[in-house]
Amino acid sequence: MTDHSERVRASLAGRYTIERELGAGGMATVYLARDLKHDRAVALKVLRPDLAAVLGAERFLLEIRISAKLDHPHILTLIDSGTDDGFVWYVLPLVRGESLRGKLAREKQLRLEEALTITKQIASALSYAHGHGVIHRDIKPENILLHEGEAMLADFGIALAVKEAGGNRLTETGLSLGTPQYMSPEQAAGDRQLDARSDIYSLGAVLYEMLAGEPPFSGATTQAVIAKLLTERPTGLRVIRSGVPTGVDQAVARALEKSRADRFGSAAEFVEALSSGPPAGRTTWWRRLNRRVVAAAVVMAALGVAVTLAVAGLLKSPPAPFAQRQFTFTGRASGPALSPDGKMVAYIASNRSLLLQRLDGGDPIVLVPPVRGTFGSPRWSGDGSILLFQMMRDSVVEGRINVTRTWMIRSTGGSPREVLPDMSPFDAGPDSLTAVWAQRNPWRLEIVELSPFRVRTSISVPDSLGEILEVAWSPDRRWLAFAADGIRIVSAAGGQIRLIATSGENIRWAPSGDALYFQDASSGSNDLMKVGVDRRNGQARGTPTRVASLPTADGFSLARNGAVVHTQVAGSAHVLAMTLSGKPGGRIVETHTLTQGTSSIGAVAISADGGLVAYSRRAARRSRIEVVPFAGGPARPIGAGSGNQGAPSWSPNGAMLAYVNADSNGSRMMLMRYPDGTPQPLGSIVVGYPTGFGQGSWSADFAGSIQVSWSADGAWAAYPMPDLKRFNLVNPERQTESILVIPDSLGTGYVGESVSPDGRQFVVSTLRKWNDWGELRVTTVDGKGWQRLREPFGESAPLRWTSDGWLYLMNNRFLREQSGRWHNEIWRTKISGSAPQFMATLPDGCRYSNGPLISADGKRAVCVSVTTQSDLVVATGLVPVSR
Repeated sequence: MTDHSERVRASLAGRYTIERELGAGGMATVYLARDLKHDRAVALKVLRPDLAAVLGAERFLLEIRISAKLDHPHILTLIDSGTDDGFVWYVLPLVRGESLRGKLAREKQLRLEEALTITKQIASALSYAHGHGVIHRDIKPENILLHEGEAMLADFGIALAVKEAGGNRLTETGLSLGTPQYMSPEQAAGDRQLDARSDIYSLGAVLYEMLAGEPPFSGATTQAVIAKLLTERPTGLRVIRSGVPTGVDQAVARALEKSRADRFGSAAEFVEALSSGPPAGRTTWWRRLNRRVVAAAVVMAALGVAVTLAVAGLLKSPPAPFAQRQFTFTGRASGPALSPDGKMVAYIASNRSLLLQRLDGGDPIVLVPPVRGTFGSPRWSGDGSILLFQMMRDSVVEGRINVTRTWMIRSTGGSPREVLPDMSPFDAGPDSLTAVWAQRNPWRLEIVELSPFRVRTSISVPDSLGEILEVAWSPDRRWLAFAADGIRIVSAAGGQIRLIATSGENIRWAPSGDALYFQDASSGSNDLMKVGVDRRNGQARGTPTRVASLPTADGFSLARNGAVVHTQVAGSAHVLAMTLSGKPGGRIVETHTLTQGTSSIGAVAISADGGLVAYSRRAARRSRIEVVPFAGGPARPIGAGSGNQGAPSWSPNGAMLAYVNADSNGSRMMLMRYPDGTPQPLGSIVVGYPTGFGQGSWSADFAGSIQVSWSADGAWAAYPMPDLKRFNLVNPERQTESILVIPDSLGTGYVGESVSPDGRQFVVSTLRKWNDWGELRVTTVDGKGWQRLREPFGESAPLRWTSDGWLYLMNNRFLREQSGRWHNEIWRTKISGSAPQFMATLPDGCRYSNGPLISADGKRAVCVSVTTQSDLVVATGLVPVSR
């Protein structure tokens, strides 16, 4: 380390530990550091000493604190700042990815969809910042960081802080603010009064380079670039790359206009222009096809869609026919929410974005760009002004990753805002001011004010009812319906809780407020049910009646005009068998499927010798274990037991089969001699769901992490408890068992465990403090002396610990450089600390899982391969129009 770095290290000792230098730019040197207070890795930037001397520490820190208030999913927010020993520094979250500059240096031109996604995410950040009066002034590929499919805008407000603090003395440092290739003409000309349109120009220049492979203007010197910038027009994108849609070419050209008055007035306008207009050369036939599909759906409805669906087994004798039509055709839509007037539907796309689309046509509008995760079904306020939805993101304040909260966004667009500090079930109020949500410990329903957050009414719910899974507020706001051991109703002011239906989910009020609609799968199909409600006293009027059968339990939504939108899912799951090379850095030699059809397949396991494969298949609301040879052939069902069966696992010699049996008495781990032995309990512990997940219901495959792990000699078997922090270690021959507990200091039990070949050691994947990747930890079976193992980057789950000492792992890793997607891989490692060895990448569709998925010689593997397509359908004639 240089003397300069040593001084930085010494000056920040006790607060930050400098690990290494990451790079140096015109303004600052960047270090990888560890925040000692919060035990997290951060990026620490130290200003050049000569620049700091010119700026003045206090003035610079005052200026950057203005931008530190920005809080947006695509803005790298300032964590900390200060001055020590003459150094001026500031701290940002560490992004474990690359900059857009690095990606462009490698790929030169990006795919159209990828370039537009990055642009829209950065535009979303700019819209938020501009709304708070902050202009970035230095948008360029170096300041756009890419992490897990998300674009993050860094150094927000730093250029402005330097300019405001340094004033006319900046020339002493030789520093030039902004980068000529991305400067707006007015910025290049030295205009001090920059507005949002300057950032829009820079973003347009970045998009231009992503598509063309070069910036709009280039030259041998800075002066040459600025001269072209002020006097020439950039070459049209379609001249350089003919596949760029005309609409995108025109939008970029407008963003790069010389006069700011001719550009877009806001980043949102720029995004809207990029989203409108057909992709060149291929939209005409696509739209013709869409119109034909919709027209065909309407004709089918006129002829009686009920008959057609009955033939397909999707609709079983509804009381009256109804018309429906598909209106999304991407195969990636779910969680629909109709606006109160029935004109718009919000939904979640598979790329984790929140979209808004008109039912009468048009392209979807991106309300929330792709983030780490948006979930469930959004909810509209009664006046249609806002949407509440749940989103996952990192929390810098809490020092945690993957934190899910409930957010609010205006239906007209804008920046989302966190409003509920939890991911509990919720529903929106009549306007943007109130909501209702469910809380636990103890269970209660709370009507809350959103800005600022305040509990207005709290209604206790008996713990005996179990977990509250959903809540729905009546249109007149007098009643709350919720799902907890059935469908129930309580007054919004509190009081008696009434049972309306003994089972059901996905509750929605009728527009008139005098009935509840919900889905009930207890009969084996996803029935849409209706029950009348007396609006005066909240009592049920009659018993629930079946309205129709919907193809999926993903959810549905109602509007005042009687329209119903639901998800139509087409998918399949099958067991995939794979022959591997068995060598490090190897490949999959051959694959073949072991199951046919579209059955729901649960967990899968391969015997140690690779000859037999066991899996759970669910059909008609019941699950059974089936066994099939690895080479293929007829499946043999295991008929023992009266409940649902799942989570199979073979003993090392293949003679015994362990599995979970779930019935009204709970869920127990069972062990039987294959193929016709009598099942006996494996251990004395009930392994059903945690409280509130419905003990005795289908729980055999919960979390995909309940399968038994065996020692290679068959003497020991281990399986996790529902809290995923305790593991039961059983010796079947001696009929002894003991509990191993993960210490709180190591974090939370996560996915997967394995017992060493001699039964003396135990390895488990843990999640440390919920703020980092899973860690592999090994200990003795009595839980003493925990040691961290070297593992591949990603998230690993133990699969099998073989007699030759290899621990095989399933590893989940984001391969940005290959496909920009998550991949499931098989690796192996040894406890000795040797470097992990990559074995193979699993085919797309293989579900991430732990358990015995690989044979003892590492040459055969299995997985559950899932393919899913989901689109949205609007139905009419199901629900009476509001009176």
